Amino acid sequence: MPGPNLRDPLSLSDPEVTDALSAETEPLLPYAGMLIVQHYDGERSPTEILLIHADPDSAAANAQLIEELIAQGIDPMTTRPLREIFPNAKVTATQSVVQVSVDAADAYRLAVTMLFNRSLFPSG
Repeated sequence: MPGPNLRDPLSLSDPEVTDALSAETEPLLPYAGMLIVQHYDGERSPTEILLIHADPDSAAANAQLIEELIAQGIDPMTTRPLREIFPNAKVTATQSVVQVSVDAADAYRLAVTMLFNRSLFPSG
């Protein structure tokens, strides 16, 4: 019997699929919320992904995990390496916020799609 189709967004309501997604990614420490923005500065349109944490220690720990995830992880929905989806991503932790800055043409659309598919920086 074939396994669950991880590329079908409608299959995300299937517990088999969500379990498979969880098994493929190292979850981050819990965080309170996420904001994805794209802004235009007159020349470029960088994307910022902000993860809000309860305290600076969990933000610092997740910043390190996110760097490792981008360097080595794969998006389970597309099977693309995260380093290709978010090329040259810069990850910083300031107080209780982790900021992931990406200056790539398609980063905003891909980040929002990954968020919708529950594959963008999942937490445990």
